[in-house]
Amino acid sequence: MEKVLEVGVLLRGTALLSRGPGRPWTFAWIFGLPGVGLVFYLWWCKKHGIDPLTAEPKERYYELRGWD
Repeated sequence: MEKVLEVGVLLRGTALLSRGPGRPWTFAWIFGLPGVGLVFYLWWCKKHGIDPLTAEPKERYYELRGWD
């Protein structure tokens, strides 16, 4: 149910931006939000010494995630 709500919020935000401020802000919302997430992910991986594509070394990645 949480994912449905999350998608609904994103779609609602997109619709409101397209009606209000306009197309440039809508595209900034659509591409900017995942872009911020990608930058954070890459920064986090580099900080912890993990390759962002292969998640290696696996032992370190599992340790940070709290997995066995």
